[in-house]
Amino acid sequence: MLRRLLGTDTRWDVPAPKASGGETDRRVRYRRVSARLRNRLPVPGRLLVVVPEGDATGRRAAGLLLAETGEELTARVAEVPVGRPMVPDRDGESGALVVLGAGQWTGSELTAVAEACADAGHELVGVVVAGQVRDRAARSARRSGASAAPAPVGDDTKEGAR
Repeated sequence: MLRRLLGTDTRWDVPAPKASGGETDRRVRYRRVSARLRNRLPVPGRLLVVVPEGDATGRRAAGLLLAETGEELTARVAEVPVGRPMVPDRDGESGALVVLGAGQWTGSELTAVAEACADAGHELVGVVVAGQVRDRAARSARRSGASAAPAPVGDDTKEGAR
């Protein structure tokens, strides 16, 4: 608890957001993640999207991912507290996907979230790490107070990775 209070459990050297290739590139990245998820689900069905509580980047990335997949992938989003993660019991979902912001969580916190998924009977089908990027058009708007948007920077939904 003391490490969390002092901020020593989070990275301090997270790089500044990079410029995004634009909305089209972002949509392509989300569609690729969606396609990998469809291939990884053991049975076509619903997906539980787990986002750490308080992770605005992860929450926004999960929303954009689900909006991009449309009707191809049905899902419900569950925000879980990282200190004592409690994931909802399996209710017809074919798997769980963890979506989180880059550089915000420690390995032990993420392990606890994965264990909570397993305890609730969910198969973990992937992890998406979203990072802040700046839209090229938003750079000029940033001066007027616009915020950066998340984009998935990496995921482990590739075959064989968990």
